[in-house]
Amino acid sequence: MYVMRWLQRLGWLVVAGLLVVVVAVGAVYVTHPRDEYAFLGYVPPPGQSELLARGDAACDWLDDQWRVAVEQPELDLSVDYLSELYEAETGENRWFAREAWGDLCGGTALLLSVSHPWDWEFPGGGD
Repeated sequence: MYVMRWLQRLGWLVVAGLLVVVVAVGAVYVTHPRDEYAFLGYVPPPGQSELLARGDAACDWLDDQWRVAVEQPELDLSVDYLSELYEAETGENRWFAREAWGDLCGGTALLLSVSHPWDWEFPGGGD
């Protein structure tokens, strides 16, 4: 009887913990929305779609790094390291990637910043 009551309480704690995680991650994405206008601010309209596609590719790459971070939390995930790694792997300019990460996928960047909060400041104004 005591074991069943203990397991039931443990189950409720697990459900409550999962709910807190889901709400926290959702809140990060709601409070750090995608800002295409800031990212495309100084680009003439004919080049905007290409630039946005490149920015989305940078965000996809960053999202993959977030998954790696979950599996290997000991990795250095500072913005400097990731931007250098992005440049080395893709040939895209590291400052371009930092702008994209700040304006287009700030939620993902914020989730990564938990391990290095002092290092994730973006020139594009994203948090």
